[in-house]
Amino acid sequence: MEKVVCINSATGRTMTFDYGDVVFLQGVDDVGAASFSIATSKNTGVDGETVEGESQDARHPVIRALVLSDYDIIRDQMDAVFQEGVDGTMEIWREDGTRRVTTYRPEGWDLPFTGVIRELSVRLFCPDPKFYDPEEKYTNMASWISKFKFPLTFSSPFMISEHVANLLATITNPSSTVQSLRIIFKATGEVTNPFLTDVKRQETLKVGTTNKPFVMHNGDIITVTTSLSDMHIMLNSGGQVTEITNKAQWPVAWLKLQPGENLYRYGAEAGEQSLQVQIWHRRSYGGA
Repeated sequence: MEKVVCINSATGRTMTFDYGDVVFLQGVDDVGAASFSIATSKNTGVDGETVEGESQDARHPVIRALVLSDYDIIRDQMDAVFQEGVDGTMEIWREDGTRRVTTYRPEGWDLPFTGVIRELSVRLFCPDPKFYDPEEKYTNMASWISKFKFPLTFSSPFMISEHVANLLATITNPSSTVQSLRIIFKATGEVTNPFLTDVKRQETLKVGTTNKPFVMHNGDIITVTTSLSDMHIMLNSGGQVTEITNKAQWPVAWLKLQPGENLYRYGAEAGEQSLQVQIWHRRSYGGA
C-alpha cells in the first residue's frame, strides 16, 4: 500500500501514515483476507454437523509506524483525530492507484515519550469488516429530463420537461460480496405506497400497506438505507426529517445487491407516474 489516511467523522481532521520524513509507515495488520465464523448444530445420532449460517468477522486493524521527529505535534494530532467514541473513516491507498475505505471506532494509540525513533501504534475496531469504493454509483429508474435547448424554439405544444421511466433496471454487482443499497423515492405529485421489488428473489420493499396506506406529496423524499449498521427508512417532507420505518410493510425487505445481475422493478399502488426512483450502491470487498 502507498499510504493510510484516517479521517475523524465529526471534525474532518486527518492523520496520514506514509513513507515520509516525519511518519514512516511500517504496516497495517488485519486489513487483508476476510475471516469467517461458521455456526453449526449437531443432532443426536447424526454424523457430522449441520451448517446453520456463516458471517464475516469484525476487524481489529493495527496501524504501525515510526515517528522520526515532531513528536509533540504528532501526539496532538493523534489526540485530535482518534477521539474516544467518535467514528472515523480509514482510506487504504493501494499501489494500483485505487482507494478502499472502511469505518472504524478507535480503541487507542501508543507513542513513547523517549527515543530518537519512536514506534507508533494505532488500534482500531471495524464492526463492518468490508471495504468499499470511496464513492457511490447510482441507477436512475425514473426522473424528469429537461427539454430546454438553446437557442430556444417555440412550438405547440411546448415541452418544458419529459418524464422518463424505466420500470425495470438491471444492476450488475461484479464483486463477490453483497452490497447494501441507498434507495431514494421522490414524489412530484401524490404517490401511494411506493415500492421496489427484487424480481429474481421476489422480495419487495414497500412503504405503506393496503390497510394503512402511506401517501407521499409533491416534494417528499423517502430514503431507505439497507446496510447492517444503518437500516432506516427516512422521510424528508418540507425539510423536516422523520423516521418512518414503522410505516413499511413488515417484515421489511432490506434489499441488497447480490453478486451477479440484479433485476429491480419500482412502482406504487397509485401515482406511479409521479414517482422518481434512484438506487445508489458502493462496490464492497472482503479486504483491502
